[in-house]
Amino acid sequence: MVQLIIIILLVVMFVLMPKNNKEEVKAAHLLIDKYELPVIKKKNPVRQLALLEKQVGVSTYRGSRKKTLIFIPISLIVVIALGALTVFFAVNDQYVAAIVTGIICFIALIVMTVILWVIAIRQASSLRTDAWAEVLHKLDAEFPIEFLNEKKWQKAFLAHMESLV
Repeated sequence: MVQLIIIILLVVMFVLMPKNNKEEVKAAHLLIDKYELPVIKKKNPVRQLALLEKQVGVSTYRGSRKKTLIFIPISLIVVIALGALTVFFAVNDQYVAAIVTGIICFIALIVMTVILWVIAIRQASSLRTDAWAEVLHKLDAEFPIEFLNEKKWQKAFLAHMESLV
């Protein structure tokens, strides 16, 4: 059952993840050239977006990534502490307490895994377009951002940037 849920979540994540990264990178490079931003050009669209956010002073996608990087070790520490507490109770012949803390540890592990999946899916789907909208609006308030609502927004972004240059 657990394997089926993981497979379903992987399929959902791959369906929602943006697939036109080359177009997004090209559009970002054209944006950097058009506005003459002192940003290093990267081939990774996520890193490029993070550098642009830092330059413009926006923290949408970058802030979410930082929260995720904080949540992962905290969740691991919580699960390890609960696991150690379970072992402690089991070694000291307190089986009821060991079973209860083991169940709590298992539930915590499942909840934290689900939360991480939700965060990953949100980052892959809508958060990136929100970050691009904020960056574009910060650079030029008149910049049209309607193309970010399209299904293939990376291609529309590239076409719009090519029309401006």
